[in-house]
Order: sequence, then structure tokens, then C-alpha cells
Amino acid sequence: PFSFDPFWVVVPPVCDDYLDAVNNNRDGIATFDFSWTIATIQDELPTNQTYTISYYRNEADALSEQNAIIDISNYRNIGYPDSQDIWVRIETDIVTNSCVGVGPYIRLNVEALPKANKINDLRACNSNSSGIVNFNTSTLEANLLNGQTNVLVRYLDQNNNPLKDANGVLISSPFPATFSSVTQTIKAIVTNNSPQQCFAETTISFYVDVIPTATPIPSTLTTVCDDEADPANQDGKYAFDTSTFQTTILGGQTGMTVTYYDQNNTILPSPLPNPFISATQNVTVVVENPINSNCSATIIIPFKVHPIPKIELSATELICSNIPAFFVTLSPGFIDNPTLSDYNYNWIKDGGNSIATSPTLGVNSEGNYTVEVTNQSGC
Repeated sequence: PFSFDPFWVVVPPVCDDYLDAVNNNRDGIATFDFSWTIATIQDELPTNQTYTISYYRNEADALSEQNAIIDISNYRNIGYPDSQDIWVRIETDIVTNSCVGVGPYIRLNVEALPKANKINDLRACNSNSSGIVNFNTSTLEANLLNGQTNVLVRYLDQNNNPLKDANGVLISSPFPATFSSVTQTIKAIVTNNSPQQCFAETTISFYVDVIPTATPIPSTLTTVCDDEADPANQDGKYAFDTSTFQTTILGGQTGMTVTYYDQNNTILPSPLPNPFISATQNVTVVVENPINSNCSATIIIPFKVHPIPKIELSATELICSNIPAFFVTLSPGFIDNPTLSDYNYNWIKDGGNSIATSPTLGVNSEGNYTVEVTNQSGC
């Protein structure tokens, strides 16, 4: 018999491969073609004989000559993950079934793929309307590798060309801390630093999201005077017409979320109820891109309900028309004793023209006198 050292036929490692979800590329199983080893072994044998060379999955099969490997050009090391010793049996035809050599002459090694760890989508707001954003990518490659060493990393754009940033600068490993980009999905390929160059890849998506706008509501729609018929009954609330508010705020934008908060930061219905009964308060409106909550715009709707002057609505005074020197002093009839100079006055007799603008009016003739009292808010 011939004596060969174990594993003297060197079969290069093969990268773990993917067949399906069960036979994936992380199971230590791969496809080998070691049909060329027949010639290698024959070269070491005397040429004056004819040999039969058989391959077996293990020693027991080789010794018992059972379960020989049929196809050594397409063999998978099932049952022997990562590494398998192939037993070879060499027989000569000089003597029937004369075994001249048997042993684990071949070792199959499956090289594990590196890992290209998933990177969460990177999103940023389009603050300058250019569609280009400087993304914070300071931890991108560290997260991609997650501690792996002795690997090479390269990056390709969505067209499988070497990746460049928005300024045309070539991006190589290590990935820069800041990456200027439009919306795009790139590819990261992690390769073992080995002759086999086994690799894994993943995609990384960058999204430049729209920042919405929020158009202010005209103050003429949010500033009113209290509307009770009797000033003594005013409650400081008003039924505001909000029918156009949401349309105005969005200004034609679609797909945005609008949220209203009252002065206590309590969420209000969206759109606002119409009418919206409110006292004086600031309502905060946030228009948000639902894809990226960091992209938002905020405005304040300042609802203002100004009080009207608290005066009596009617009064009767007696005059003596036969005594021309007898005057009666008319006043607006304030209920709350305010500072008179804080108001403007317009006195009218019998529905005619203005006859005075003073806080009080002295009269000595019969008639219907009215006074319009206006505060500094125009109410």
C-alpha cells in the first residue's frame, strides 16, 4: 500500500452559500467541486497500473466501501458544517479489490461570510429646499461591522457605481462622519480579507423628508369683541368661524398631519370645531410630516376676545324745560367704575349727528340721547 499524509490534497476553502431559507449562507454548508483531485492523486501513483479512486464522507463508509460520493463535482458537506474530512480509497486492478491506500486525504473547509449588519434608515429634514442634507453618519460603519476586523468595506450607489456624496467626493472606508446626500439607497459590501473574498452586503437608505409649512391665520379672523347683548352679561367667550383655518394653514399641502393644542397643551380636535367657542388664548398649531416627525412647522393662533365697555343700556332723566338754566348731566352709566379717559365717547341726540365726545353730557332739552362708548381695543 501507498502511504499518504492526511489532507495532503489541498482543496481551497469555499464561501458559505445560499440555496434557500433553510439552506442559507450561515449554516456552514457549501458546494464543492473537487473532481480535479483525481488527477492530483493519480499523479502520485505508479503509472504501470490502473486505479479506481473513490471518495467517502467518513472513515466508516470508506472502510466498508459503502455510500461512496457519487458526484464530487457538485458535493455539499451536509451533516458536516464548516469542515469535513473526505476519505479516499485507492484500489488497483492488478488484484481484484486490492486497496493500496485509504485515508482522509482531503479536508473541505467552508469559509464563513462576514456580516453586513442592518443599518436603520437615516432620515433628515430638507431645511433648505435643495433636496440635499448633511446626514450624521459618524457611527454608520461601526454599526455595520459591529466589531468585525480583517474585513474590507466598499460602498456603491443605487446604480452600483462607486459611491460619491452630493459634492462628487468619492466615499470609501471608513465612512465619513457626515454624508451629504439626496434621497437614495446605497449598498455596503463587507468582504473577508482572504483569497476567497467571501462577502455579505446590505442596503442603507437615506431619506430627505419635506419640511411642511404652516400659514398664519389673519388676525382679523381671530380678534373680536365680546358679543353678549347686555354688557353686564359678557362671558369673555366667542364662537369663532374656523371653517377656513385648516385650508389656510396647509396652503395646498397634502399628506401632512395638523395638530392643535390649547393654552394648557391639551390636544384639540383637528380640524378645529366650527364654530370654535373660546376665550382669549393662544392655540398652537403643529403641521407635521407623518413620515418624519422631526420635520414640522409651528404657528400660534392668538384668539382674542376683547371685553366691551360695561355700561347700562338705558336710563331716564327728568329735565325742566321751563327753566333754561337747569341742566342734567348724562353719563354712560359705567357699572365697574373704570378710568374714564380709557374710552372714547360719541353722543348723539334723536339719532342725528354727533353732539359731543366727552365722558358726560349736560342737557336741558328733552330728547333721546345715546352714547357710543369705545374702549382701546375698538370695542
